[in-house]
Amino acid sequence: MKRLSLFILLLIACGTIATPLLKVKHAPIALTQAINYITPSELPQSIILDTFIGPMEITEPLIIELLQHPVVTRMKEIDQHGPLTYFGNKPTFSRYDHCIGVFALLKKFNRSLEEQVAGLLHDASHTVFSHVADHLFKTGNTHAYQDTIHEWYLHKMNVGPLLARYGLTIEDINPDQPEFSALEQQRPKLCADRIQYILYTGVKHSRI
Repeated sequence: MKRLSLFILLLIACGTIATPLLKVKHAPIALTQAINYITPSELPQSIILDTFIGPMEITEPLIIELLQHPVVTRMKEIDQHGPLTYFGNKPTFSRYDHCIGVFALLKKFNRSLEEQVAGLLHDASHTVFSHVADHLFKTGNTHAYQDTIHEWYLHKMNVGPLLARYGLTIEDINPDQPEFSALEQQRPKLCADRIQYILYTGVKHSRI
């Protein structure tokens, strides 16, 4: 009974955080930080990013800046597997880890900068308990709720002005762009998104 009550509370929290009708004055800290985001006066020329396929040097200014933007750092607090992590002692990882891994695969195989950015941000609009929102907002098994609000969310998180400084728009990095064939594919075809979470979950659960 205690677990059921906790689960109901989690669902309510998910709905409260995710709803598009949420007023800015009640917005999460990440949203406030994003709205007030100011471009750093100086960015490092390169950084070493720890990814599931090993350390990777990043020299692209857009990627370096996005990695410190709240739209990306917020994902460190979102569990890949949703509320399951709170109900069992199972290893898991964050949406941040997943998106960094997807980006790393796209970069390794020399995909366009637009597709790399799309990969880095493709799960940014996930709500606090990941796919629980699909059931809460009745999008079913064919459409993830986070996909239906993805562009709206990036605009809300003030990503548009950042991209514009690098000559891109939010529409340019929509994960559903047909030319982003390495990022997304329908099952059972392989793609960076599917490869990353299958392999990394296998590693985390000591199956690989």
